[in-house]
Amino acid sequence: MGESKAFLDFDGEPLLSRVVGRVAALARDVVVVAQEDQPLPPCGGARIVRDGVPDSGPLVGLVAGLEAIDPASPWAFVCTTDAPWIHGAVVMRLAERGEGFDAAVASVDDKPHVLTAVYRPYALAEARALVSRGERRASLLSERLLTRYITRVELLADEAVRLGDPELLTFENLNTPEDILRARRRRS
Repeated sequence: MGESKAFLDFDGEPLLSRVVGRVAALARDVVVVAQEDQPLPPCGGARIVRDGVPDSGPLVGLVAGLEAIDPASPWAFVCTTDAPWIHGAVVMRLAERGEGFDAAVASVDDKPHVLTAVYRPYALAEARALVSRGERRASLLSERLLTRYITRVELLADEAVRLGDPELLTFENLNTPEDILRARRRRS
């Protein structure tokens, strides 16, 4: 990308600040996980947790985030820095459809979105076990847990999702300069 995604300008604010603001509207406790020396833009009251292991992959970051939350919380919503379209109705639908499971992961167009998903805090034990074996991929965690995969059809069956995020942009990540240009042309 050529620069830190966290600081990318998105509608006049850093991308990470936008994502934190959207998540803060849904949760009482917001945790941002970053590498040890990674500079961050303002995070609107979110707690900053450093994962302490440079370039270790998303699973280590997921462990750091799960370690930081209240283990009595019913769910932990996980998302990435580069997901500017997080919509509350989608997050609530994931949690609702995940009742009775360890994790709820959207599988939109046959692609599981394990880094825009909800996990039970007790998934931390399995995540730690994977990291201790040298694993780095977050997808392994959802494969090891009792995971409910939720399809596009199931998500859009909820009226609030259909009205609030009909294109399911919640699951769109900005990975290239072209993605950013396309996203900047959209209205939030």
